[in-house]
Amino acid sequence: MHHTRSKSKQRSARRGFSLLEVIVAVTIIALFAAIIGPNLWARLSYAKRSKAITETNALAQQVRLYMTEKNVSGLSQDFELEMLVPDYLESIDGLTDPWGMPYILRMPGDHRDFDIVSYGEDKVEGGEDNNADIVHGKK
Repeated sequence: MHHTRSKSKQRSARRGFSLLEVIVAVTIIALFAAIIGPNLWARLSYAKRSKAITETNALAQQVRLYMTEKNVSGLSQDFELEMLVPDYLESIDGLTDPWGMPYILRMPGDHRDFDIVSYGEDKVEGGEDNNADIVHGKK
């Protein structure tokens, strides 16, 4: 019987992890995060830009549909994107870009009667790369 008790004491003493094992595990996780993190962040940024491009194009289509159904050739100066809700958009949430800012209706647009614009990741006009403005119909 004495022999059985000493084995159970040894098992209970060995149930935890040693400090060395914890340090190795944390180091491995940190290495994976350092390698995968930047790539994941870049993909997330790309996905947001792609979503904004798709949404600006879809909003422009809804504005054109509005113009067709109202039988107007141009938008009045008092037109706002909110006027598309609920007939052309399900909710006002569709007027917010992936960075939480409202899409902008610019009249007149660059070489057309209007532009739907998102200012991109930096949320200010202008910029390059991920901070570049997103305008419907342009890549």
